Amino acid sequence: MNWVKRKIYLYNITFGLYMLDWWEQYLFHGLVLQRHTLLFRTIQEPFYMKTGCTVEHEKPGTSKGNCLTPVI
Repeated sequence: MNWVKRKIYLYNITFGLYMLDWWEQYLFHGLVLQRHTLLFRTIQEPFYMKTGCTVEHEKPGTSKGNCLTPVI
């Protein structure tokens, strides 16, 4: 048994996934992926929300946007 298969086996035994059907395992993995995505977005949100960058679509070559000074 190689290292990856051993880690997958350990993961299945640790969380009790070995007794679930294949569709229940996929559902569990989907929920875990969703929770991790929401957690990542919650952690990253304060860094991206208040940058003060405004972009207005004007003629090419003219920019009214100000992305250098953050809004506090």
